[in-house]
Amino acid sequence: EHDPEAASVLVTPSRSLGEKVYNILEDKIKYAKRGEIIRKSLEEYGRIIIVDDLEEAVYFSNEYAPEHLIIMTKAPEILLDEIENAGSIFLGELTSVSAGDYGSGTNHVLPTSGCARMYSGLSTESFLKKPTVQILSEEGLKTLEDIVIPLAEYEGLYAHAESFKKRLMR
Repeated sequence: EHDPEAASVLVTPSRSLGEKVYNILEDKIKYAKRGEIIRKSLEEYGRIIIVDDLEEAVYFSNEYAPEHLIIMTKAPEILLDEIENAGSIFLGELTSVSAGDYGSGTNHVLPTSGCARMYSGLSTESFLKKPTVQILSEEGLKTLEDIVIPLAEYEGLYAHAESFKKRLMR
């Protein structure tokens, strides 16, 4: 009910559940205060996808990378480790998106449009700089010789290769 361009997708291995949800939605929309927005959203961006098993459902979810992912199975925590791409994950039939949005304390600034493949929700870490630090021993330097020099030269960055070679000659 957010807006007519919001997407809602049910992924299930149960055709009967998919049909049941479809029928319930048809009925609920008639009486919803924002029914027209919901109807437009579902017509354009709503889907019920029947998969062969939960493994395929997890695969789809990771590819789709939803802003919100609700896992409603008998033991949802079993699938949690398989989920790689979701803005916020809600486990079990008692855990609603509205609880996360308004009351349970989780982040509400989440990646949309599949961006959960690349980003997490906004957090204090979003504002921190995290430089990387390297230090090589002589042995480490020699170990990288056959990697660094050919790659630098392949990229046409001959000064990079030379700076590495100079360190090898010390």
